Amino acid sequence: MHSVPVGIGRAVGRFGPSLLRLAAGVTVLWFLVRQVGAAPFEDGLRAVTWQAVVAVVTLTAATTVCSAWRWRVVARALGTDIDLPVATGAYYRSLFLNSVLPGGILGDVHRAVTQGRRAGDVAQGVRAVAWERLCGQVIQAVVTAVVLLTLPSPVRPALPYVLAGIACVAGCAALVVRCAARRRRSRLTRAARAIAADLRRGLLPRRVWPRLTLASLLVVAGHTTTFVVAARVAGCTAPLGELIALLMVVQTASVIPLSIGGWGPREGAAAWAFAAAGLGAAIGVTVATLYAVLMLAAVTPGAGLLLGDAVRRRREQGPASELTEPDPEPLTMEAIRGLQALPVTRAVQAAAIRRRVRIPLRLADGYSTTATVVTFTGLADAQQHVALEFGRPARTRLPLVRLHSECLTGDVFGSQRCDCGPQLREAIERITEHGGYVLYLRQEGRGIGLYDKLDAYALQDDGLDTYDANLALGHRADERDYTSAAQMLKALGVNRIALLSNNPDKGAQLGRLGITIARHVPTALHLTETNAAYLTTKARRGGHDLLSLSLDRAAEPHQQVGPA
Repeated sequence: MHSVPVGIGRAVGRFGPSLLRLAAGVTVLWFLVRQVGAAPFEDGLRAVTWQAVVAVVTLTAATTVCSAWRWRVVARALGTDIDLPVATGAYYRSLFLNSVLPGGILGDVHRAVTQGRRAGDVAQGVRAVAWERLCGQVIQAVVTAVVLLTLPSPVRPALPYVLAGIACVAGCAALVVRCAARRRRSRLTRAARAIAADLRRGLLPRRVWPRLTLASLLVVAGHTTTFVVAARVAGCTAPLGELIALLMVVQTASVIPLSIGGWGPREGAAAWAFAAAGLGAAIGVTVATLYAVLMLAAVTPGAGLLLGDAVRRRREQGPASELTEPDPEPLTMEAIRGLQALPVTRAVQAAAIRRRVRIPLRLADGYSTTATVVTFTGLADAQQHVALEFGRPARTRLPLVRLHSECLTGDVFGSQRCDCGPQLREAIERITEHGGYVLYLRQEGRGIGLYDKLDAYALQDDGLDTYDANLALGHRADERDYTSAAQMLKALGVNRIALLSNNPDKGAQLGRLGITIARHVPTALHLTETNAAYLTTKARRGGHDLLSLSLDRAAEPHQQVGPA
């Protein structure tokens, strides 16, 4: 009886805010059309010239590079590095998505999650983008306040009261954060401490905030100049100082997330500001419309990058799976969230098989099998990785492959702090049944080495999680590079695999290195009292899939489940 109301309630909770934002944007546009008609919108479209397009494209390119630089400064301050060309491309993608999707922030969400997964820490990726946007908006607000207090504008008489209200709200927020940070336990406390730590260690040091300020000032200058170009092309002859003051008001309204692909609050603010200045609401709408069209043309490189990502993903997926049953699981990290695949970062040089040796194995629980251990020459990182061949992979059209990073404490000594040993045990049996390879990679501690991993354990005992412990030691959250794994597979004559893993980054890297992940096969959930926090962190921050098919196998992790 209550299933329908509950379902409706969930739908409202999930889609209600988005629908309200969409409705707000539609309402603003409808009201403008009622007040000024459609002619100002048409005038804005007709005012487009190729000279204006060239000028705005050039200005937007410079502004986007400055925005990407600001993002890079914030990301590095928080412990994640990102190359400026990569950041610029990601920023173009986000600008395009913000310009065509409702709300005006979905492109930033896309950028945050993509970079977070690429760096191995989604939460940190989201924080970096959030702080980058907030820093930019704070600087824009300060510049807007200075300009409006200095130059004549319709909001100048009321501006001191507005600023006093904003200062009061900011002070109350700071007080709440400070009080929450002093409390012992709560979600608000953890958030407050994270905010305080980001500000103290990341954004406020002298080596960081001057660059953030400079980059933000350049971005504000670029946006303002673009608006001025649009105003002049649209025929607005107001003095430059007055025009800049009006455009600052319009820019402030543009950040309100109630738009439809950027349309709505911007046009409403332009109509009000220009009318209040005696220039007429119609010319304000025309300027805003022309600006929107010019900006859409300027961010079309983002559309090209997204299209290239889609084509690359299609090529990486290859032909349809040759297994008898279709695979419902996503193929790569990007496909899990519907994001673009990242570009290939390097060419994979050829490696060669050095030797094959057959070794009979008897595991601690009595399970026996035979492995052919394969060694290689020419691996990119010059490490002594090995491939263990189980079953008869040559007879299966899609070998089952696990990339297993070395874990001395878990694989050899049975440490209960992780799930590495049980995962290796499971992989050996399942791959023996199906046919395939375990690539045993010398990447202790997610690539930081045995001693540093043990140091990270000590930090975890003091309260840090597994990722923050690595960061505290000066490492990235996950330093593993799977180039050598791709080389090993290609040397074995394997270019298309079923990947046995819960880690989306493995499939993503292999896909970018030319290995087709035709199927993603999760491992079982090896949960104990001592590794529960570790597994939770991997799922929450690393994006590991620990909740789908793994739960079905958790009770009997070594039960044969048939061909993968």
